[in-house]
Amino acid sequence: MFIDLETERLFLKCIGYDDTEFFFKQFTTDEVNQYLFDIESFGSMEEAQKWIGFYLESEPRNQHRWIMVLKENGE
Repeated sequence: MFIDLETERLFLKCIGYDDTEFFFKQFTTDEVNQYLFDIESFGSMEEAQKWIGFYLESEPRNQHRWIMVLKENGE
């Protein structure tokens, strides 16, 4: 189980379905994907949701996708 973490400036959380748009935007660029070993560029939002589902529905696991959010602007 993953526990969300919070600092003075950041919020670190496990990815969820509400993060689909962000996840899709991040992983549709070759510049980002060149540093990853397990994901190819997404072709659709549905593909992004499938990956999120993989991380959410395969508990327990020792691997997660985390999202860091700046508290000041929510990005």
